[in-house]
Amino acid sequence: MKFSQSYIQAISFILVIATLPEGKTLKSREISKLMGFSTSYTLKIGRKLVEAKLLKSDASKSGGYQLAQPIERITLYEVYVAMNPLQQRNELDLGDIHRLFGLSSEVYQKEKRVEEILTETQLMVKSTLSKMALSELISKDSLGNLITVNWSEKQLD
Repeated sequence: MKFSQSYIQAISFILVIATLPEGKTLKSREISKLMGFSTSYTLKIGRKLVEAKLLKSDASKSGGYQLAQPIERITLYEVYVAMNPLQQRNELDLGDIHRLFGLSSEVYQKEKRVEEILTETQLMVKSTLSKMALSELISKDSLGNLITVNWSEKQLD
């Protein structure tokens, strides 16, 4: 199974926000510069993550992105769903098959089998990606606290 580059970039986006010192935010243009994305692409990813309630966004002068929930509760699966919302629907459009082969009982049985396999695959993806919280991807200090980075002050080349 191949994961989209935007999925991996969304994970990085969240990790950057999660490592900010408490109360700090980052604006789209700062994230764009930091990650090497265009501002429009950053806004596109940010909008999906906000819609999924993984991030909050404040467009005010002093605002920016921040986590909408604790990083320990955000799993790889939540990010996957945020970046691939249409793939979570269980409806199959088999109109092309029906036009070509009709809707005989044999075609119907095979259609049901395909639906079963795809549903089983979705459940396996959900189960597997739900096992890892993004907090597991962030380094911890000697006391077990997540390491923070003030990305706004970090010099980027």
